[in-house]
Amino acid sequence: MNNGENRDIRDDEIDLFELWNIIVKKKKIIFILTAIITITGILYAYTKTPIYEVKALIEVGNYKIINTNNNDKNINTNSVDNPIKLVKRLNVLYIDILKNQKDRVSVVDSIVIPKGSKEFIEIKSSSISNKLAKEEITNIIYSLREKHGEILSNIKNNRQLEIKNIELELSNIKNKSFPLFIKKIKEEENAIANYKLDINLLENNIKKIKESNPTLTVLLLMEKRDLRKLILELDKNIFELKEKMNNSLVQKMNELSSKKIEIESLILPHNYKNTQIVGEIITNDYPTKPKKKLVIIVSFVTGLIMSIFLVFILEFISVRKEKYKTIQ
Repeated sequence: MNNGENRDIRDDEIDLFELWNIIVKKKKIIFILTAIITITGILYAYTKTPIYEVKALIEVGNYKIINTNNNDKNINTNSVDNPIKLVKRLNVLYIDILKNQKDRVSVVDSIVIPKGSKEFIEIKSSSISNKLAKEEITNIIYSLREKHGEILSNIKNNRQLEIKNIELELSNIKNKSFPLFIKKIKEEENAIANYKLDINLLENNIKKIKESNPTLTVLLLMEKRDLRKLILELDKNIFELKEKMNNSLVQKMNELSSKKIEIESLILPHNYKNTQIVGEIITNDYPTKPKKKLVIIVSFVTGLIMSIFLVFILEFISVRKEKYKTIQ
């Protein structure tokens, strides 16, 4: 029983020398099959339409703003579009929607944000020529520049409108608010001047009747005292009006003027940058697909493995047939 089992085990063991003999014996088949598959791979590599890949680094447009923190004013840069949302939107428009469209000679392969970047996006496109692939990216850039240019134009127009509103407010302060204060101050000053004249008249009358009519003199002195009180109140009102005019209106005008200067500085062209390509669109002199060397190597290896596997199967079938005949 044990001898039979050992014989079966030896029969099932792989004899490397025997395998090598099979390969040598069937080398013509291996050579022919390997050659056929390799030649097929070569024909594919050299007849397949070459695909060229181009890529471009895009800087998302931006504009300058002034931020105030703890009375410190800093000029910062704001992106005209959120890069993350922009990439998602572009992927939907130029990849997801168009991926099932047939007979396209050029496609957008990827639109991503480069690692470690916040205001740049990278677009890759492929086509049967560098020219067509570049046109695909150029169309995207044109569309972005048109949309972002409109946004920047609206921002600039809003700032110009804000300047006009400030100028109107300054004009109202100069031509309306200031004159009202000045008119009121003059009215108060005129009232003081009239009260002073009345006091002079009272003093003259007091001198004349001081000895002859003491009772009337007392009444006139009381009236004089009341007039002096009124003058003091008016002086106080004039002081408060001038303080209010200087502290309120003048301060308001200074703030508006400063704000106007800031906005005017932000309107300058260098504070607006539309979306643009960084450098140039990068092209390749050689097609990226098919990779001829890789296709040929893979074809050769695949052909070699398949042909060896095939001759082993054929040899296995042949041995089984012989054993079957022997048994019979």
